[in-house]
Amino acid sequence: MSRTISPAMQAAMQRTQSVAQDIKQIQQARPPVQYVAVVNLTPSPFQARLDFAGLDSLAQDIRANGVLQPLLARTTKAGLELIAGERRWRAAQLAGLGEVPVVIREATDEQARLYNLKENLERQDLNAFEVASVALDLVALALSTTPGDARARLVARGSQDVEAELALEDALRILGRDLTRLSFTKHYLPLLDLPEHLRDAIRRGASFNAVRLLRRATAEQQAEWLPLIESGTWGVRDIEAALQATPRPTQTRSELAEETRRVLRLASPKRLDHLTAQQKDKLKALLQQVSDLLN
Repeated sequence: MSRTISPAMQAAMQRTQSVAQDIKQIQQARPPVQYVAVVNLTPSPFQARLDFAGLDSLAQDIRANGVLQPLLARTTKAGLELIAGERRWRAAQLAGLGEVPVVIREATDEQARLYNLKENLERQDLNAFEVASVALDLVALALSTTPGDARARLVARGSQDVEAELALEDALRILGRDLTRLSFTKHYLPLLDLPEHLRDAIRRGASFNAVRLLRRATAEQQAEWLPLIESGTWGVRDIEAALQATPRPTQTRSELAEETRRVLRLASPKRLDHLTAQQKDKLKALLQQVSDLLN
């Protein structure tokens, strides 16, 4: 008989529900709406969703009727950042709108993060990248830490972090995914390191499964093959065939050793001091992966 969700994870879920309910009440209260230029809005950095394909029908409706439900945004140092409504924002751009109705409210990073998490938890079509991002967010909330630290704890070897493993088990159950910690850390977490230009292609509608295969391609191959994926000319089988036909060149042992030393020399105390907390967490996770490879 499976155990119940831990109290820590229950508390994390309650926090996401509370923030989502708060924002829903704001939207229902008919607050003041401003019309904002679409170019003055930026997507949420906490949005796990990559797949924004299928916006054509929504764009057609917006072209005919306008944006009926205002978007929700918050003010940041960089400008206006979306909290909710990214699909409508993208569809409005496809429809050729210059402005969209927006409700602007104050919100902390945590509130924006929790709202996006709640929205993604309600979706049934999460791809592997989104599963990795949402599950890691849930684990971090349950552990009261950052996603970077949660990731480092999940990939660490040589010590049993029972608390982190149980939090991951809870998160995967909530998402309806039957995965082990090893499978999740080996096949899902690395997807979070997908380069930004490949993420952008997926956001533009390219096949997620085809694009993620390009991680194994060279920069020249990516530049040549990505337009074929975006146009729908190539799919997963085409990329797999191309990768098999043109294997990647391998570095010599001395070249690999020199490259490793070159990268490590970059880690001077002065440079490390300038990293943000999030960047330090990412560096710790990467160093753990290097250690695992070399051990």
